[in-house]
Amino acid sequence: ATRIEAALVNLFCTAENERALRTITGSGIFIDPHGIILTNAHIAQFLLLSEDAAQTKTQCTIRQGSPAVATYIADLLYMSPEWITKNADQLSASKPSGTGEKDFALLYVTQAIDRKLSETFPSLTPAPLAPLFKHMDIRAAGYPAEILTTKNTRAPLLPGVATTTITQLFTFGSGDVDLVALAPSTVGQQGSSGGPIVNEDGAVVGIITTRGNARTDGAHSLRALTLSYIDRTLRE
Repeated sequence: ATRIEAALVNLFCTAENERALRTITGSGIFIDPHGIILTNAHIAQFLLLSEDAAQTKTQCTIRQGSPAVATYIADLLYMSPEWITKNADQLSASKPSGTGEKDFALLYVTQAIDRKLSETFPSLTPAPLAPLFKHMDIRAAGYPAEILTTKNTRAPLLPGVATTTITQLFTFGSGDVDLVALAPSTVGQQGSSGGPIVNEDGAVVGIITTRGNARTDGAHSLRALTLSYIDRTLRE
């Protein structure tokens, strides 16, 4: 859990105009010691709006720690153009929805805030070839953020690591395991999107992308893209 928390990040963005201030929060994980972060496209997309757009000023920072504090500035390394085209109308939705297909992005740290930029970063090894199966125990991690909506946007945000179980396996048509359902846990909240699921060897085997079906999977259940799916998609 300590190693996971050291590599875990919170992506925190604010979008402000004359009428309102909106906060966007999500999670991610360092998967390379050179400062490469894996997260969701539906979180990383706000980096594309970091300059003024339509009279709205958007700022994003990478936060770490317990509670999370602004630590780095990052830039976009990769996001699927196809995902952007298909999901552009979700950008301003209060409760965006989707299947999770191609919902991943890579970021890289460009500068540190109030400190010297590290040469290496604590990271977890990605394991796209690791097997996944039903009833497998894994750990899910993220920065659950229901506290930001139930209390206030300035409430301290704490990392969470929980042991949970894979309950279902899904495919987007490849015949391979592209998406898995996770049993309810304390991490199953808004804000954990982009956080890792980690196997018993401490390697990243997927990232949280959507909430689960509350009726069939239970409240606070999640679904996660597999690293094997992300690896295949990048290679294609």
